[in-house]
Amino acid sequence: MMTMLEALPTEILIQILQHLGPNDLVSVSQANKLLHAAGQADSLWQQFCLPKKSYAPFESWHGMYSRVLHRWGWFEGLWCGDDRSRGIHLLNAPS
Repeated sequence: MMTMLEALPTEILIQILQHLGPNDLVSVSQANKLLHAAGQADSLWQQFCLPKKSYAPFESWHGMYSRVLHRWGWFEGLWCGDDRSRGIHLLNAPS
């Protein structure tokens, strides 16, 4: 027997999941296989990676977020360098 959740088209499920923040999205994705598969949609994770224009060198937006921005995203916008005259503004780092 199909549940109401399983009856939803994937596109609708993704639209619903777009209203969640990253931590909630991870939690919901752990509920079952259907939500896990929908929670991997790149369109969901791209919004958390802005203003980046490309996920390279990662395989997806989800990959970029989970490997870098989840851990180090609080650095975003900070100056990074050995001294004040040399460094890079992380917000403007090459994507």
